[in-house]
Amino acid sequence: MQKEIDNIIPIMNCIIHPDDILKPWAKSRNNYEWYYTFGHTFQPISILEIGVSRGYSSIAMGLGCTIPPLHFFLIDSQLDGIPITTAIQNINQIFPNAIVETLIADSQIIESLPSHFIADVSHVDGCHTFGGVQKELALVYPCTRYYIIVDDTHGDYIANGVREFVSTHDNIQIIHEITESLTGQMILEKSQPKKRKKL
Repeated sequence: MQKEIDNIIPIMNCIIHPDDILKPWAKSRNNYEWYYTFGHTFQPISILEIGVSRGYSSIAMGLGCTIPPLHFFLIDSQLDGIPITTAIQNINQIFPNAIVETLIADSQIIESLPSHFIADVSHVDGCHTFGGVQKELALVYPCTRYYIIVDDTHGDYIANGVREFVSTHDNIQIIHEITESLTGQMILEKSQPKKRKKL
């Protein structure tokens, strides 16, 4: 997979918070550019995200889509002090026709997500531990149609957590490991059930 855009920040500049402008993940030109690439590659109509903050990753992914996403599902604990309403406002500014649904919850405590939280692509970026990423994968697994993107996989403990989760599920596999990005991502693909032949 090749990066599709060199610098996405001019496109997103209207929503980047002043506190974030100088952060490595905002100015590196090697982070949200990859999320734009994921959107361009997978073209999701719906996006689910755990660990939302101000919504930049989902927005960058949506900007890569030919048809803007119609539905965003956001799950966040707000423990970083950033209210989830900030992400809602940012998404509404860029994608005014999209529906945004939220769940304020700790991903390590809840047992499942609402049954209608079903997305083409899910983004896991909440608890950055071996067990934490597995818990979040278990949450998004039944809610994801096609692809799961796991962030911060430069850390072996997260990457190993992803590999262990995949090893215990028959219909999901790692199809990309993005090692050249700022934080590293793993892309998981769910295999679709085969249609029964008509007799």
